[in-house]
Amino acid sequence: MTRLPRLMTKDRIGDAVLIPVFSILQAVAMGLGAFATRDAFAALHAGHPPDLRVLIQLLGAGLAVALFGWCIKQRAEALGQSYANDLRITIYRHIAGMDLTAVEQRRVGALSLRFVGDLSAARNWFGRGLPLAISAMFVLPSAGAVLWLLNPHLALAAFLPLAIMAGLTIAIAVGLEARHRNLRSKRAAISISMIERIAVAPMLDLLGRTDKEIETLTENGQRLRHNSLSRAGLRNGLSGMIEAGAAIAGMCVLITAGMIGAMTGSVAAALAMIAILVAPLRELALVWDRYCAWRVAGEKAQNLLRQDSANREVSGHGRAVAISIDGAVTLSAAAATRITLCPHQMPKDANILRIMAGLDRNSDFKVRFQAEGHAVTPRCAYIGNQPAILQGSLRRALTLGLHPRPKDRRIHRVLADFDLQHLADGPKGLDRRVAEAGRDLSAPEQVRLELARAALARAEVVLIEGSRAVLEPQTERYLDIMQQGTTCTIVLQPMAGLHRLDSGCVMGHASPTF
Repeated sequence: MTRLPRLMTKDRIGDAVLIPVFSILQAVAMGLGAFATRDAFAALHAGHPPDLRVLIQLLGAGLAVALFGWCIKQRAEALGQSYANDLRITIYRHIAGMDLTAVEQRRVGALSLRFVGDLSAARNWFGRGLPLAISAMFVLPSAGAVLWLLNPHLALAAFLPLAIMAGLTIAIAVGLEARHRNLRSKRAAISISMIERIAVAPMLDLLGRTDKEIETLTENGQRLRHNSLSRAGLRNGLSGMIEAGAAIAGMCVLITAGMIGAMTGSVAAALAMIAILVAPLRELALVWDRYCAWRVAGEKAQNLLRQDSANREVSGHGRAVAISIDGAVTLSAAAATRITLCPHQMPKDANILRIMAGLDRNSDFKVRFQAEGHAVTPRCAYIGNQPAILQGSLRRALTLGLHPRPKDRRIHRVLADFDLQHLADGPKGLDRRVAEAGRDLSAPEQVRLELARAALARAEVVLIEGSRAVLEPQTERYLDIMQQGTTCTIVLQPMAGLHRLDSGCVMGHASPTF
């Protein structure tokens, strides 16, 4: 099982150390500022202006608090972004190693949400929640100690109401996670639905579904609004209770000061320290809110990472590879030959080509590849029912996964062999843009482009879903070109009812130049 990324690793170690260091320095600056405030008010009470030392100390403390606060936020943002990026990579690598069938069975919107909502929750917790909690661990005791040193009686007067309100806040905060779960469920339902419907919105409109979809959106939006208000109300209520505690603490300090005859400077400094104490306490309500969001998102991400996953090996050196399969179906293909599987004899609950390519793992089948009598892991080219073409240049579409990338001269030769030279004839040549999944290409061009890519890769095994291959009327001719230019072994699996490609047909064509 893949685990969530660790916090204390890589560049995050430095940030995790610097955040508490800056927090300690900020707390020290706050303490110095409080004592400078006391001295300044004492001077004013005595009827003369504060001396230069006090003013410099007050100004320096204020600037230091601002500077260290900026440093904390910068390192916190770096920490959050670093963790979110590691989580993004972990999730993608895990999904890439899963069985293709398992990925297809999951909703596209649900998988997309892992890269949006869950990453936002991770970034907010590790970048804006956890650092605030670390800072509060140093600021609260430091501010409390300074307040006690200023005047123990005033400190007790402030601590009691703040402690009572903090205790009530903790008791109420327990229900915030449940509200987060409800809110996330509603928000995820809307997001997943929209991710999947936006691409087909015009088709749904043609079916007369637009009004119904808008009605559903409105209903879901109202439920989302209700849950969002419930969570926000509780979170804001937690902050409000701390602020109310601060007001009560200030009143208690003033009453106590009048009773014991405390110095004006000490009272002013004590009130300033109450404000400093309340700031991290108020932020802890936000910290808990972000932690609850991360707990829910982290559980969802971990559930995905529990799925079986193992990234596939890509190798190959242009060898002639023989294939044999044992299990529910037994078949073999000699090296550098072409065979067509009979769809009526293939199991309905397993895709043989995917198993051969390593896209699906099935213990009922044992696939062996051999070259010159030795077991090998060949470079496979799988041309499935969906084009594996990413948006980008034509050069990129033709050389995905190839290291080093072939020279442009060789790419042009292969394009000519597969009658695709017209794609690069424009002013941009191989820099011409190709849409995602090759949507700006015809179906035959998509097939030929993937065949050309397999030729450029010198794939040792080429696996083709016949349902796409029959869209290209001259597929057999292009397969002949591939086998004349390489030693690849080709396996086709047409769907039942489709035209069967004759693996024995050989048509004349100019010698390929792979």
